[in-house]
Amino acid sequence: MEDIYNSAILHDIGKVGVPDAILLKPGKLTKDEFEVIKTHTTLGGDALRAVETKIEGQSFLALGKEIAYGHHKNGTAPATPMV
Repeated sequence: MEDIYNSAILHDIGKVGVPDAILLKPGKLTKDEFEVIKTHTTLGGDALRAVETKIEGQSFLALGKEIAYGHHKNGTAPATPMV
């Protein structure tokens, strides 16, 4: 339970790799902007995986990585984030 608590906050960490102009846009995103924002799950998962490789032993980052990668997936498209 503690690992979920510590890792859940990291679910959107990949948004640091999305330009502010897209994240803070007040109106509807264009198709291209939407494609960019959908990358935040992969960006976040990859970042947490990189950190995880530098830590010895079990870490809450393993769960955080899985949450980051999968928190927008739906049951019909397992490889596609569902922003």
